[in-house]
Amino acid sequence: MVQRALVEAIIDLLSPDAKVPFLHSDIEAVTIRMEEQFIKCGKGRIILEEDGEGNRWLPENPFEVRSDWERHVLDRRGRMYRTMLRKVCNLCD
Repeated sequence: MVQRALVEAIIDLLSPDAKVPFLHSDIEAVTIRMEEQFIKCGKGRIILEEDGEGNRWLPENPFEVRSDWERHVLDRRGRMYRTMLRKVCNLCD
């Protein structure tokens, strides 16, 4: 999970139109909760990136380097819920 202070620090450091490093978990509710934390703390500056078809989940890790946990989950045929957020310019610092 993410803490409010960390979320606010990340948002403050991002330039407009920059992407938040992707969020992921093998538990859908955890990923959604992290998204909500970023969007809430972003105060209108953070949006969910979706593909052109309205899908919120990324099919693959965009960095091509998997964490130990991600490898563990995928090796057991589990699912990873990956999402990307972006800082928009309205209300930018």
